[in-house]
Amino acid sequence: MILIHSAAQLATPQTDGSFSVIENASIVSENDQIIFVGRTEEAMSEFPDAERIDATGKVLLPGFVDPHTHLIFGGDRCREFLMRLSGATYREIAAAGGGIQYTVAATRAASEEILFMNGLSDLRRMLEYGTTTVEIKSGYGLNWETEKKILDVAARLSKAAAQDIAVTFLGAHDFPREKTHDDYLNELMDIMLPKVAADKMAEYCDVFCDRGYYSIEQTRAISLRARELGLRIKLHVDELTDVEGAALAGELNAVSADHLILAGESGIRKMADAGVVAVLLPGTSFALKVKQHAPARRLIDAGIRIALATDFNPGTCYSHSMQYIQQLAALLYGLTAEEVITAATLNAAAALDRGKAVGSLEPGKQMDCLIFDIPHYGYLLYNSGVNRLVTVIKKGKVLWNKN
Repeated sequence: MILIHSAAQLATPQTDGSFSVIENASIVSENDQIIFVGRTEEAMSEFPDAERIDATGKVLLPGFVDPHTHLIFGGDRCREFLMRLSGATYREIAAAGGGIQYTVAATRAASEEILFMNGLSDLRRMLEYGTTTVEIKSGYGLNWETEKKILDVAARLSKAAAQDIAVTFLGAHDFPREKTHDDYLNELMDIMLPKVAADKMAEYCDVFCDRGYYSIEQTRAISLRARELGLRIKLHVDELTDVEGAALAGELNAVSADHLILAGESGIRKMADAGVVAVLLPGTSFALKVKQHAPARRLIDAGIRIALATDFNPGTCYSHSMQYIQQLAALLYGLTAEEVITAATLNAAAALDRGKAVGSLEPGKQMDCLIFDIPHYGYLLYNSGVNRLVTVIKKGKVLWNKN
């Protein structure tokens, strides 16, 4: 039993939609479950024999949930980033041999062991910034051999890493250069998806639905096939063009629709009606230097839960830090501190269908707790560019300390 006591604040979203802030706060866990959240005086009296962790002057927050990453890949794309600094666009970089296809070639060439060790290193860095639950997509294979290699690495990481991991099959990330679009679509639906589902290699199927990638009709066909096989749906939509991907996400009752920079009003309404979570990726639009960012306030006003994610990948957002993402979201989207923290915790958990287990500090939930050396939860955004995290507790165990 662990008792964290005397925190300046415990700040957490609640499953009833409110946001709770407790001063002089304590939290108690037994095994991996939270059993008490409240004032320190009450905790000390009720749990006198618990192992104690002194959080005097510090802030307790739920572990961050990162619901959209492309964590397993070969090589890097630093050269592309430098090209972008010189004014090259996403499409110009792809036309010059960069982009997804560059990483596909590097990932095909990489050994499973290299991908595993790199992935484990990246997850450790994420933990040091407070990420305790992570989604990992495939998608840098575009053939069964490499997609399977990526999914096998994700399975190994699920066992070896400190975080809880959700796995998504993104075979429809792009089209391989060596096959026609029709041939690859048939391979996706007739070979890859049945194998992924039969061997339970992923929970979700994702599709990059946008101009130059997968059309609405192709995305619908892939998603319906995936759902028929028992996979749940997540979609990349309306990042580069409004192709009505948000509306398709609503039609398909997707768990989440991600990116949404150019989502239109009809799509937003359909997402709201279906209860689709909007996963926003401010690090990507910021790094791409686009003029427009995801319409966070419009989504919120429509009644849609917004989540935040890093989109960690080698090309458009090479960042491990959910703290950085929250700071960007506050500034680019005009969100309050409470909205930002909720989006990075409870709503992000909902984007992985894990909101009943993680994402908030409430009795009955898993004990995933962060201790920050800050006097107020607003410092998470105010003191930008600095990691003030000092302790990460996952499933009731201290997994990382700064000192």
